[in-house]
Formats: sequence, structure tokens, C-alpha cells
Amino acid sequence: MKVCQAIVRRQTEFLSHGLDSLKPMMIKEVAEKWASTSTVSRAVAGKYVHTPQGVFELRYFFSEACKALGRGHAATAAQRMVKKMIGTRTAPSR
Repeated sequence: MKVCQAIVRRQTEFLSHGLDSLKPMMIKEVAEKWASTSTVSRAVAGKYVHTPQGVFELRYFFSEACKALGRGHAATAAQRMVKKMIGTRTAPSR
């Protein structure tokens, strides 16, 4: 329950606005407050949560920051943005 509460506190923008708003969050950040990293890792293993954005494995919310974007996006959110940019490019005409 504490892990889920920590995720909700950290990921409020994701829950409200979607995948591109996912913030970086590391297991050790959550573990520092009340448990070891291995305890938190076991607590999220194989567990899922239903959110307004869909169903996600709890482990999905733990991602390092991608500093290249300058705003501290989670690496998974940055990957999604890059895929969207590539997908919107028009193919060269022949």
C-alpha cells in the first residue's frame, strides 16, 4: 500500500494528463523512506494497477530520468515522445 501511495503522490500529472507526463522515479527513492530496495522490488513484482490511463505493471512507474529533454522526464516517457516524433515524420517522396 505504501508503494502505491508513493507512486500516486509522485505521478499525479501522469494520472491526470497521460503517458508523456510520467516523471522519473527510482525504487531506491521509495525505499529510503521505509524499506530496503529489495523489499520494494518484491512488493511491485507481478502486480498491476488500474489508472485513468489504463492498466500498468507497478514496475512501469520506476524509471530513470532522461535529462536530455531538460525537464526531468522519465526515460520511458522520453522514448514514447521520440517514437511519436518519428511516427509523425512524412516519408520522402520518390
